[in-house]
Formats: sequence, structure tokens, C-alpha cells
Amino acid sequence: MPPSEYMKPLTVIIAGPTGSGKSSLALALARSSSLPPIEIISADSRQVYRGMDIGTDKVPLKERQEVPHYLIDIINPDARYSAADFTADADRCIQEILARRSLPLVVGGTGLYLRILTCGLAALPGSKGVLRNKYQRFLELNDAQALHALLQERDQERSKTIHATDSYRIIRALELLDTGETDIAHKLDQHAFRDRRYTTLKFVLSVDRKKLYTRIDERVDQMISRGLVQEVENLLRSFSKSAPGLTGIGYSQICRYLDGDVTLDEAIRLIRRDSRRYAKRQLTWFRKEPDVIWIDHDPEDQSRCLDNISQRIRRFYEEWHNGRKSLRDQ
Repeated sequence: MPPSEYMKPLTVIIAGPTGSGKSSLALALARSSSLPPIEIISADSRQVYRGMDIGTDKVPLKERQEVPHYLIDIINPDARYSAADFTADADRCIQEILARRSLPLVVGGTGLYLRILTCGLAALPGSKGVLRNKYQRFLELNDAQALHALLQERDQERSKTIHATDSYRIIRALELLDTGETDIAHKLDQHAFRDRRYTTLKFVLSVDRKKLYTRIDERVDQMISRGLVQEVENLLRSFSKSAPGLTGIGYSQICRYLDGDVTLDEAIRLIRRDSRRYAKRQLTWFRKEPDVIWIDHDPEDQSRCLDNISQRIRRFYEEWHNGRKSLRDQ
């Protein structure tokens, strides 16, 4: 590790696709007696929303009380939360955790959050208020699928990368098209990563594809049996179905069921399908990330993976801690 890295704040990241067992593995690491005290920061763009517990598969409250978790249940479903918002909040959490001589463990599957946290913001154009208001009014009069159809007409390739119910990203893409900024994906991919913000150890969990998809299907069934429909019904008493939180996978399909557009069986099929597609997109994103350690992980038997990651974290933490001490003593 270069001397300059010793003076940067330290953080460990566990990333991976939905259903890969990230949260369970993080809890196991936090309970390990061989590691320094661990506090967990969620990097999940949906778990920030209050009241959205079942559909986002949040860590149960009892376990969050046992091991400190941050950036869960911090805003209402009608609020927007950007990658820049996440970075500011995560920065604060990391500094506070390190001040307590604990180890910040960032856990999640929202790739853009993790990229900007560790590498900073790429130079991207700002939002245009007039354009946003135009598309927001269109969304209120129609729905996210109609908005997605507008994008598909103008940029078919980009429309394939954005889910038909993700109104925020659809509007952002339409704004960029209107302002002539059509290369945002390229800009993100070409982000230079020169200014590392943290000394980071970053793991991505790799699960056998067949097993991953089976786990995703089973998890959807569990969400339904735990009361996902009732959770969405409760949320719709206070928030519109176009609220940012309710446009995500699981919630948008149940909204369609409650509107009578699809049967419950069809909604479940769509949640499974879209969750599998999302997992595939996540893996594609993480393959482009620099300095990633890929870890084969069996969520049903995490002992080998747990030992591997624990040893790496322990060595990483000791080298960083000893390096800082040596620099201070010079």
C-alpha cells in the first residue's frame, strides 16, 4: 500500500447483485471476534425509504439494533435521493465510525452510489428545472410506462438500460437528450478514477447464476407471503404510485395489480423477471469497476467465503493502521 493511502480514511465495501447474500454476510463479519468493531452503511437506493421494508428486504430491526446500520429509513417514499446525497451522508457516517475506532463496512448493490463514494463525481450536466417540470407533469397525467415509451422513441438503446417504471432515470435521460448531452453513460464509464477518496477494500460477491435466480424467485415468493401487497396498500394511502420510492421493482408491479391492470400471479411473474434482469445489470456494472476482488459465494454455506474475506479485511486494516502510525511517528 503506497504511503499516501495510509492517510486516507479507510472503508471496506461488500457489493453484489440482489439476492447474493450481502446483508447476511455483513452481519456475520460484524459478529466476528477476529475483526475490529464493524458498523454497516447501506448502499441501497431503495432501503433509504421509510415504510418500504418487505419489498426492499431490509435487515430486520432486531439485527440493526445488534449491529449499527446507517442510511436505512431516512426519507419518505415521495422524496428523491441522489448519488450525491448518498455520498454526503455516507462520508459523514464513515468519519463518525472511524472516530469511534470502528470499521465502516459499506454494503449494497447500487453501483453508482459505490462508484461516486469511492471515486468522486464525474463531470455531468446539471438538471434543467423547466424540462424536469415538463416531464413530471407528463408523468402525473400518464404513467411511467408512457414516459418510457417517449424515451424508447428517441433513444432505443438507452431505453433498454432503464427499467420502464424508473421514472427518475427516464426523466433524467430525456433531459439529457433535450440538452444535447447524450453521452452520460460514456462519461460515467470513462470516469478517470484519479482522485481516490478512500483507502478501500472492495469485494463483489459472485453466486452461481442458476442458484442466484432461484434465490431471487424464492425471495419474491417470501415477500408476497410476508405481506408485500398489504405494505403497498398502506403506502398508497399516503403517497402516489408515481412517488420515487414506489416506482421500483416489486412496488410498481403490485401497484399495477392493485389498479386491476394485471393479476397477482402476473405481478409476481413480472417481479421475478425484472429482479433477475436487474441482477444481470448489476453484474455487468461491477465487471467494469476497478480494483474489485471477486469472491465466489454460496449464500447457503458462507463459511468459506466468510473466512476468506475476514482474513483479507484483517490484513488490510492492520496494514492501514500500522502505516498511519508510522507516518505520524516520523
